[in-house]
Amino acid sequence: MRNGFEHPSHGWRGGNKLGVFPVFDSGRHAHYFLTADTLPDFIDNLESLATSTQVSLKVTNVAIEEEGGNAAVLSFDATAPFPNLYRFTALVQQLPYQLQFTEAKIANTGAWLGKFVLRISSFT
Repeated sequence: MRNGFEHPSHGWRGGNKLGVFPVFDSGRHAHYFLTADTLPDFIDNLESLATSTQVSLKVTNVAIEEEGGNAAVLSFDATAPFPNLYRFTALVQQLPYQLQFTEAKIANTGAWLGKFVLRISSFT
């Protein structure tokens, strides 16, 4: 079994040291869930994806929802040419967590600016 993950479209290789693409081990499913302790690693991984797609990323808010089931909610701004923003959001959606963009506003203000809210419901 290969340790890590390679995505052919962007050449970025992640592994357990970053905590984004864990090797599947049937006895260790917790790697697909975020906790308060692993949330900073997840944010680091978003920053790595942004860098690999040439997107400028600024996390503006991090919140933990406890009502209606645990979830982490991240708000962030991203600036880049439109194809890069699109590629970045597509890669985020491929991460091995149960997540969804609950808000996405994109405007061309000379450079493309996206304001996003990401809800990660695979949070314990």
